[in-house]
Amino acid sequence: MIEINSLRPIAIAAIALGVSFAIATNYVVAGVWVCFGITILLIEKVGIDSMTRLLQPEVIFTWMFFLAFISLSIYQVVKDFVRT
Repeated sequence: MIEINSLRPIAIAAIALGVSFAIATNYVVAGVWVCFGITILLIEKVGIDSMTRLLQPEVIFTWMFFLAFISLSIYQVVKDFVRT
């Protein structure tokens, strides 16, 4: 099982990858990676057991970034494969 402390380097790498995609002008993919990295960092701070406490601002931000990650991922797939 992966410990939650070992995910911080992955989150930082995802944010760095998002910044590099932003420099390369693919802003949708950059948003996907940045949202993924921020979501991992916020879940580490909030704790996986506290994700149902929707009155805490950290939990709201975590769900917001998670939904942004899913939305941007779907948009990128539609943009790449559905549209020609």
